Amino acid sequence: MPEIKQLKNNTSLLVLSACETGIGQIVKGEGVFGLGRAFFIAGTHILASYWKVSDQSTQQLISYFYNFMLSENKTFATSLQLAKKNLIQSYNFSHPYYWSPFVLIKG
Repeated sequence: MPEIKQLKNNTSLLVLSACETGIGQIVKGEGVFGLGRAFFIAGTHILASYWKVSDQSTQQLISYFYNFMLSENKTFATSLQLAKKNLIQSYNFSHPYYWSPFVLIKG
């Protein structure tokens, strides 16, 4: 974390699509200390997951997310919402296990 804080950060979005990237150690009076904390403090939006995720559904969700964001010029929040809706409407990944662990944390 100290190294990240020292970087000149102009990142507007950090995508942490691996398992449990949105969790961390809770420190009284400070909040959650996790992988994205230094970026969050710097004002970066973070897309992270709260529990173990499926590789296949994560790949599909992130693909949808980037497509909505880059091809259709949607906001981060709208892109995530639409990506989740696409998974909900799919046959293989409609169960909340596949799409609900992902959250956007606004920096």
